[in-house]
Amino acid sequence: MITNQRHRNTMLQSENYYKEYQFAGYPIQYIVGCKATQGSETTEWAGSVTLLGLLPLWRATLPPDTVLAVRPPTPADCWPFRGSYGEIIIELPKLIQVDAVSVEHVRPDTARSAPKHFKIFGVLNNGTWVTGASGTYTYNKPPKQYFILNINKLVKQIIFRVLSNQGNNKYTCMYRVHLYTKYINEV
Repeated sequence: MITNQRHRNTMLQSENYYKEYQFAGYPIQYIVGCKATQGSETTEWAGSVTLLGLLPLWRATLPPDTVLAVRPPTPADCWPFRGSYGEIIIELPKLIQVDAVSVEHVRPDTARSAPKHFKIFGVLNNGTWVTGASGTYTYNKPPKQYFILNINKLVKQIIFRVLSNQGNNKYTCMYRVHLYTKYINEV
């Protein structure tokens, strides 16, 4: 009982941890109001349970929006997808310049399901894709790792494409992907 209360208090307090940061010599701010969906060629690991294949009873996995949660990740508090390749589409609340992305996993030192190699794209208002970064989430570094984007334009979406994971062939777990801007007054 005490552990559950402590966990709830941690979740409530965590909102304050994601407001403003110093990164690469300038302040950045977490972008709020984003929505996440799975990419068209990405299949969730599990899915939902239905009655007679028609009436959904409950969802067996967490939704893609889980990656945007501001609470610290705990085991199984992730969005899993099949295999080691997949993508998540993050819709921004308005056109904004995204300057950095953080990727976080609950236990990078032991988790073979953590993403490894990835590419990040920005989608401009006219639908053009712009490469923002190619990166590697390294298992022997801190759980939350930051990557600078080289888009320098206003975007309406960010596509986070996982190219491989740390070695799990069955599924990949996406815990947290957060977007940041250095234009603090515009968020």
